[in-house]
Amino acid sequence: MGLQADPRITGRRRRGFCYLVGLIAVTLLAVLVWWLSVVGDDVHQARPDSDIRFSAVFIGLPDVPRLARFYRAVFELEDIDPELDPWDGDMQPQSVVLRTPGYGGNGSTFHLTPSATNGRTALAPWQNGFAHICFEADDMPLIVRRIQQHGGTLLSRYDGPERAQVIYAQDPDGNVIEAHLPFPVPMTPRTVLRSANSAIRTHFNLRPPKINRLRFLHVNINSDDWRKTGDFYHAAFGAEQTGLQRDYTGEFIARLTGTPGAVVEGQHFAAPGYTAGGPTLEIFTYLSHIAGQRHQPPAKLTDTGLAAIGFEVADLDGFLDRVSMAGGRVIQRQSELERAVVADHAGNLIRVSQTLFPEQVHH
Repeated sequence: MGLQADPRITGRRRRGFCYLVGLIAVTLLAVLVWWLSVVGDDVHQARPDSDIRFSAVFIGLPDVPRLARFYRAVFELEDIDPELDPWDGDMQPQSVVLRTPGYGGNGSTFHLTPSATNGRTALAPWQNGFAHICFEADDMPLIVRRIQQHGGTLLSRYDGPERAQVIYAQDPDGNVIEAHLPFPVPMTPRTVLRSANSAIRTHFNLRPPKINRLRFLHVNINSDDWRKTGDFYHAAFGAEQTGLQRDYTGEFIARLTGTPGAVVEGQHFAAPGYTAGGPTLEIFTYLSHIAGQRHQPPAKLTDTGLAAIGFEVADLDGFLDRVSMAGGRVIQRQSELERAVVADHAGNLIRVSQTLFPEQVHH
C-alpha cells in the first residue's frame, strides 16, 4: 500500500504558499502605489518660492581660461549669459561664470576670478574653511579619466580608482574636488534604481549607464567645531540638518582623502532654496594629528582657492540682521546694488545679492 500525504501537512504547505504569494502581491502593490505617488514629482529642483537660495561658489585662480576648460570638460559646466548672473557688474572683466549641472538648469554658478598669485593658496582637504566642492555622477570611471586627462590629480589612494564609488581629487590649481555615485535622496523608485544601477555597474566593472547625469552636490566647510558652525548656518540661513551624522575613521577615510590618520566628524546641512535632496553644506571637523596644521587666515575675495560662497535673498536687511544675531559679521554693504559681503563666525566669506523678489515668495 502506497504512502499517503498527511492532509494536515498538505494544508500547512498550501497556507504557507498562499501567504508567500499574498506577501509578494502586497509588496508589489505597495511599490506600485509608491511609484505612482511620486512619479510626477520633480526631484532636485530650485524652488521658485524661496526667500533665500544658495547660488554661487567664488574661486580665485591665476589662470581663469585653464580652469574654465577643466570644469567644462570634466563636469560639463556651461557658460551663462552675464545678464542672468545676479553678480553681473560686480566681477572682474576677466572672470568666467559657469552654470553647474542639475536642478533643471537653475543650479548654482562657479565664478572663476583672477587672483593674487602671492595670496592664500588652495586648501588641503583637512584645512579649515571652504575646503572642497563635490559632484555626483552615474559614470565614475568616466569622471576619473576626465580628471586625469585634463590636468587634475587624484588624491584618493586606491589600487583601482576607476572602480571606486567616491574619490577625492584636485583640479589643475589645487582646489579639492570630491565626486561620487548618486545617492537615493530623496528616496523614490527612480533614485533607488539609479543608485543601484550605477553602483553595480561600477563595482563589477560593467558597461556604464547610457546616461551620465551630473549634479553639483555640496561645498565642504571644515571648522574646529562643526556643531557651532552648523548652528550658525541654521540660524542665519535656515539650513537644516540632513542625513546621518558622519563619523569617519580608519582606512576608509585615510584612503579616500589621501590623509593618513584622518578622523572626521560632521553633518550635512541642506542649502536653502531647493527641493529635498538638493545641494548641501557639508560641515566637518578633522580630529587627528594634523589638527594643529589646519589653521590659516580666512580667505580674502582676491585670494586663490575657494574664496567665498554666495546666496540670493529677498530681504537683504533682514538677512544681515540674522547674520549678526547668529554671530557673523557684515563686512561690506553695497546699498546701490543691494549686495553685501558677510563673514560667518569663523571668518569665511559669503556674498549676498538681493535678487529674489518678495512678491513672488508669498504667492
